[in-house]
Amino acid sequence: MSKCGYCGESMDQHMVLKCKKMSNEITKSLYERAACWMADTEDSCLLEETMPKEDVDAYLMDEAFDIMNEIYQIYSESDGGRK
Repeated sequence: MSKCGYCGESMDQHMVLKCKKMSNEITKSLYERAACWMADTEDSCLLEETMPKEDVDAYLMDEAFDIMNEIYQIYSESDGGRK
């Protein structure tokens, strides 16, 4: 018999509805954003065509921070604040 991940009670005793937005699943758009970031980190020549070379590293660090923050938010919100 499976148990609820929130309270430990038997799943046949109650139902827990989970908002899709609160799901701890990383979205396709976030995967794509992370993949683009990795590609830009490996070869930043396309970025260098659109911005000064000295701004590329700062842009990549900001983008990495934003991606990691979004991942953190997905997992911390879906956890219901539990640690």
